[in-house]
Amino acid sequence: MWGVLNDIILILVMKIILYYQSGGSDEVDFKPNDTMQNVLQFTSDRLVIDESQLTILYEGRVVDLNSTIEANNISEGETLNVITSVTAGK
Repeated sequence: MWGVLNDIILILVMKIILYYQSGGSDEVDFKPNDTMQNVLQFTSDRLVIDESQLTILYEGRVVDLNSTIEANNISEGETLNVITSVTAGK
């Protein structure tokens, strides 16, 4: 019984790699039904940068923040690129 339960838990959480423009990266656990907004909030907190200055790319495309990880066909171990936009004068 525990083996089955452990298998179910493993399916519900997946590691996604966040690669930052600065060259750093994080391997983070997300659920397939987490929205890209959740990913953006995590990234904003991690980098201490306002969400409005961050853009998340997957396979060269800007992701829709209302979509889920699953809806974007993002699989375990894949990489999301995080780009920082700096506004002049700030």
